[in-house]
Amino acid sequence: MTKRKTYHVTSGTDGGWKVKEEKASRASSSHGTKAEAVERAKELAKN
Repeated sequence: MTKRKTYHVTSGTDGGWKVKEEKASRASSSHGTKAEAVERAKELAKN
């Protein structure tokens, strides 16, 4: 079984929300709403 990656949703300096893989230096994606960011983090975690 493959280990799942962990993603964090954090508020960005521009007022948006960022999805970042655990221990990554840069965000995987950025979004206008927290709900969009959480949805994207869930999609990334499944892959």
